[in-house]
Amino acid sequence: MGMGGVGKTTLVKKVYNDADIQRNFPVRSWVYVSQVFNLKEVFLSILYDVTQVSRDASQWSVDTLAKELNRKLNDETYLIVLDDIWTKHAWDELKMAFPRNENGSRILITSRNKDVAIHANTSLGNPYQLQFLTDEESWELLKKKVFPKGTRCSRELENLGKQIARKCYGLPLAIVVIAGILKKMDKASSSWEKVEKKVTTIEPKQCMEVLELSYKHLPYHLKACFLHFGVFPEDFEIPVRKLIHMWVAEGFIQPTRNASLEK
Repeated sequence: MGMGGVGKTTLVKKVYNDADIQRNFPVRSWVYVSQVFNLKEVFLSILYDVTQVSRDASQWSVDTLAKELNRKLNDETYLIVLDDIWTKHAWDELKMAFPRNENGSRILITSRNKDVAIHANTSLGNPYQLQFLTDEESWELLKKKVFPKGTRCSRELENLGKQIARKCYGLPLAIVVIAGILKKMDKASSSWEKVEKKVTTIEPKQCMEVLELSYKHLPYHLKACFLHFGVFPEDFEIPVRKLIHMWVAEGFIQPTRNASLEK
């Protein structure tokens, strides 16, 4: 558990994709829940991951889907990731689909809410809370993102970089966003000084200001493309081809010589 941008999903992805985990949990599914979710869609997504169920299942009721999912998982060693659960009520609705078969199966959830984490974690002690990075860890992450391996960082830029990293309050998301800006800029102290002055000390609730700074540094023609992501629901998996077709239809992508709009 932890606030948005602290690295919950990144950490869980490393666990989920680990080779040993894949061997020990032959049945796995990852689903984004988020603040506003559709219970039926969540159950369907998991069911499609863990079985060869017919697409007709989309016509089933929530109760039928929950019972079928429970039945399919009962004899399996499974790992289910429920990413970004916001409320205790959401967990209470979701958990009915998962059998307690005591064969080593696991359900791994991420949440910003400590009460949710404690509520869902009834038998294993305290939930794991991600901590903010130290100043040194913040600088190491920033340096890794800005300077490719083997690239030299001058002492002057290092001092400025440490000041910028320190203002990110140990929040990985803020550091990565700022690093994306610095990476595209000239490696000159005057450029980094401008960024350092714009980045006030980032309290946990001020991440949007960092994201706004990143947005302002986008080329003009890309800003419209970026804003178009807003037509999709939160945590929705966006089909790339569909997105490109939408950009073309809106006129956001201009033709270039010897290349189609889609390319």
